[in-house]
Amino acid sequence: MFETFSAELKEARETLGMSLEQLASKIKIDIKFLEAIEKGDFTFLPEIYVRAFLKEYARTIGLDENKILKKFSQIRDGKYTGETEPQIENETTVTNVQPQAVHNKPTPLRNNEIFDSYKKDPPSDNKNQLMLIGALILVVLAIAIYFFVIKGSSKQIITEKSYEEVLQDRNLAEQKRFVDDPELINEVTEADSLILSIRAVDSSWFRIKSDTNIEKEYYLRPKQSLELKASTNFNLLIGNSSGVSLSLNNEQLPLNVVRGRALKCIIDRNGISYPDNVVGSNR
Repeated sequence: MFETFSAELKEARETLGMSLEQLASKIKIDIKFLEAIEKGDFTFLPEIYVRAFLKEYARTIGLDENKILKKFSQIRDGKYTGETEPQIENETTVTNVQPQAVHNKPTPLRNNEIFDSYKKDPPSDNKNQLMLIGALILVVLAIAIYFFVIKGSSKQIITEKSYEEVLQDRNLAEQKRFVDDPELINEVTEADSLILSIRAVDSSWFRIKSDTNIEKEYYLRPKQSLELKASTNFNLLIGNSSGVSLSLNNEQLPLNVVRGRALKCIIDRNGISYPDNVVGSNR
């Protein structure tokens, strides 16, 4: 299904007369990622970046990015049937229908209709009034709980972060994340005698575990750098080994490049080694 999905994207781009190079230049995304998308290969980066690239791709060629992302998720989960969604009649069209005798009075909203009818024909039973007031209070409380509790906590879900924040403020946001991150600063202690410097010459992502700490993922663009400290060792998984350079305590480390594959390596006081027989060791 991904092949059909990608073919539709490519056909929409070519219909506009836009080349892949022009699209890459316009949305500032590496052309090799766009080529992977149009081939139906969505394993080139973690899903958060794939969805962000898809959203910008669809928007630039005039497609509905929300429908594209929804279709991508359905195909990924094996739930896409190929059927088009039924078109729902706009609710405002129904509420705007008024008797022809009324010409000058604007069509009130549904909530206003409730209040107007309540004022014109007040119920004789006070119990109905209390029930209406109670219902309105519950609605206000539900809205307040949503915005201050549920929506306030949603910022912890990484998949809800919009791509505009990543694209428009990428330099500032990434510098804060990779250089000025308070968590990284708190991890630096007097015992951290190993300083690992990573500099990107091409886009690449990493999964890094220092000492016994929890694994963290990073994404560097060209000319960006990252500095980490540890006491004993670093355990790295590099997505694009040909696009980075490593140095330990200001000494350049020889990196065995594995083109087209992720590279695993361990860095300690003795230098760099390669586990799992990915490549030969080089110290």
